[in-house]
Amino acid sequence: MGPACHPRLGTAMTFLPRIHSVLVALFLGMCFAEAADQTWTYSVQVHASVQASPARITLQWPADSVPAVGYRIWRREIDEIGWGSPVMLPAGATSYVDEAVSVGGIYEYQIEKEAQPFSAWGYLAVGVNAPLVDSRGTVILVVDREIAGPLEAELRRLEQDLTGDGWGVIRREVGRQDRPESVREIIRAAWEADRANVRSVFLLGHVPVPRAGMANVDGHRPRPMPADVYYGEMDGAWTDVDADGVIDQGNLPSDVELSVGRVDFANLPGAYAAAPFPDEVTLLRRYLEKDHGFRHARVRPPVRALMGNAIGDFRGQAFAASGYRTFAALVGPENVDEAATVLHAPAGERWLSKVTAAPYLWTYANGPGGTYSLGALGERGPYNDLWGADLIERRARATFAMFFGSWVGEWDKTDNFLRTALAAPDHGLAAVWSGRPHYYFHSMGVGHTIGEGIRQSQNNNGLVYRTQVQRHARGVHIALMGDPTLRLNQVAPPANVRATAAGAGVTVEWSASPDFIFGYRVYRSAAPGAPFERISGELHQGTRLVDAAGTLAATYMVRAVALQLGPSGSYYNASQGAFSRPDFAIPERGPAALPVPPGPARFAGAAAEVGTDIRHPNGNIFDQVLLHGTYGSAVADPGQVLRVSFVDPDDDIVQVEMSGAGTVAVLFESAAGPALPEKYHQEVAYMKGRPLIAVTGADESTHLSIFSVGRANAINQDLFREVDYDGMADVALLMITSTDGKFGGIRTSNTRYSATRGLTGIYASDIQFTAPVQIGTIDARENAHPVLHLGAAGTDHDRTNVVRVAGGDLAQSNGRPIEVSGIAAVHFDAGTTSHGMTQPTQRNRGRFELNGTDVTSALVVDP
Repeated sequence: MGPACHPRLGTAMTFLPRIHSVLVALFLGMCFAEAADQTWTYSVQVHASVQASPARITLQWPADSVPAVGYRIWRREIDEIGWGSPVMLPAGATSYVDEAVSVGGIYEYQIEKEAQPFSAWGYLAVGVNAPLVDSRGTVILVVDREIAGPLEAELRRLEQDLTGDGWGVIRREVGRQDRPESVREIIRAAWEADRANVRSVFLLGHVPVPRAGMANVDGHRPRPMPADVYYGEMDGAWTDVDADGVIDQGNLPSDVELSVGRVDFANLPGAYAAAPFPDEVTLLRRYLEKDHGFRHARVRPPVRALMGNAIGDFRGQAFAASGYRTFAALVGPENVDEAATVLHAPAGERWLSKVTAAPYLWTYANGPGGTYSLGALGERGPYNDLWGADLIERRARATFAMFFGSWVGEWDKTDNFLRTALAAPDHGLAAVWSGRPHYYFHSMGVGHTIGEGIRQSQNNNGLVYRTQVQRHARGVHIALMGDPTLRLNQVAPPANVRATAAGAGVTVEWSASPDFIFGYRVYRSAAPGAPFERISGELHQGTRLVDAAGTLAATYMVRAVALQLGPSGSYYNASQGAFSRPDFAIPERGPAALPVPPGPARFAGAAAEVGTDIRHPNGNIFDQVLLHGTYGSAVADPGQVLRVSFVDPDDDIVQVEMSGAGTVAVLFESAAGPALPEKYHQEVAYMKGRPLIAVTGADESTHLSIFSVGRANAINQDLFREVDYDGMADVALLMITSTDGKFGGIRTSNTRYSATRGLTGIYASDIQFTAPVQIGTIDARENAHPVLHLGAAGTDHDRTNVVRVAGGDLAQSNGRPIEVSGIAAVHFDAGTTSHGMTQPTQRNRGRFELNGTDVTSALVVDP
């Protein structure tokens, strides 16, 4: 059975008095799209992989069924205006390598597929370890006065969350009956007072709705449209010549300065639902709960998207192409799930079934529309209608959503679909009407806000960001329902920040983030309402900082920092801030960075040198370092070996030895001690735990070994008790960065990499090793992700670019594949414990994946 036309124009639902509320076809005579799954050919689904040393960006996109004549690629810095000259590629190209980039840069790409009979376009912002943003500017929080009282606790928490994400906050309250022009003047006065920093407007509650123009945006009739962009465009000429309360302009008089988003549940009675919707305050409270949970990584939608495209290419307008372009940049084209839209599709394959069965970070859905409904996407009636009520009653699980259909874009109507999408109980943080024109959110892939995406979409003239057909560009109807300050990726924050007196200064301590992070940033607000200033370096290691200039009157904020990797490259991403006191005054300016403190001394954190210039029988001279806390770092003397010691969870003494350039840091996820080692005759106190070991600032001269102390390698045999020894060094992760993209060798044949969360294994992406890379085994447990990311391994056993596994089998307790890069082969042979017990050669029991492809058979050489 083929697709069917929708015959319901003019058909009334008998239980509703308004014929306008029925499901109406988008255009007269439109059919459900037989080729809906081909609409993606109007986009170039470009995504990227990056490396830092040497810096390189590789763009990739899938070939499609429409033959290309050729490709053209433009590039610009993320804040540049023009695109410059394109690079030409042949018809069969599916990738492009850009080596004219730098670490720390963010680059924006435009790629055109020239084809017959149409061209397709893709957009991508790519970071190469792009730097962390301390300050995002100032957001004006415009609150409906009627809901301010009942929601004061939630509003206070929202202001703290905004502060903790790097925003200054200016709060203003307005009345529902105020004139839109008076509300705009309140916003404009704040912007005029600080043009350099005020960047966004968050409308919360039933803030007066401007209406403007006389546009026929969906093919039904010209009419004024709700126009929140009026609150973001600050210096253009807006008029109402006939004083009818409708702004004359249907298009922007000049570029938008401020990104605007609205969360407004007024006039949502749920008149057509099985039961009335919850009241307005309840829905606002629920939204702010969702917003808070998402920001704090308590709700983490998987990185995937759902497409429900019931309209198809529609004579080249290809509304859903905006979804495909966005998905490629933000989740990757391989993570897009397609919902069936033909009338005979099984219920479980339709958009509603999929979005209620599993969570999605992004979704797009279009179909014949009504104020509260879209066709072919749900399960109601003979035409599989989707009602906004279904999103609430069935608990839809879409976080960011794009919709398109008739009447839906007129979002101030009763029970409007877009605003209802934000009322879903567990998810639903943002919704837009994308198709006339297309919207562009690709900059979220490098840490920008969804509000910045809406502002770029509003300012687009159809030439900066292009599609085959772009109607109603710069229209006043382009709007965002949702919090405009939200970002795509969240890092779990630290907790329990506390400040105590330390001599003349203050000691700041906190509980670690549960995520795999690279460090922390610490900020201080010296007085009530004073902006936070960064007092730490780029990445502070450990969970303790002494602020010599601080006082207990100050408020401290701590943010965890991770390196965010995805289809838009890499950028340093910070968590929400955790604060030392709950009652601090909200600053109106975002954080400022203090001058970065001088570089670390030879020893930092809880690392203490307990022996110097010790001569080993093998001729090496080493310095002995012990830890007396959860974190410590040290630098080797030139020509000597640095040895850092601790006890692992199996009570083996572990030695980490490094020579050459760089700093070695040991960070325990959780630790005990210092205490005497239980299995050894030794009056030395050690920290005990399973650590993350990081080597930074290395180069080709750097070498690292990790091993446990046993009868087979100890000089003093009187150390050992008559007990069972594991004889393997247990660590969670080894991370390496290099100044020249090279490293000597890694000798960890006596080491088991194992963790229950985060990454476990070796993460040295893009680093070329000149000596062997050896491991005992890797074993990821519970929620950990096993990795072997290298640039290239050194030569071992006369083989080049080989990782040697000594006595391990690489079986993963949690069954996950080992993510690999930079490896030509994995060689298995025998090993020994530190007590001389043979570890026989094992057969491989792991699965290796490179960019999601199983490469096990290509890598494993023997056995």
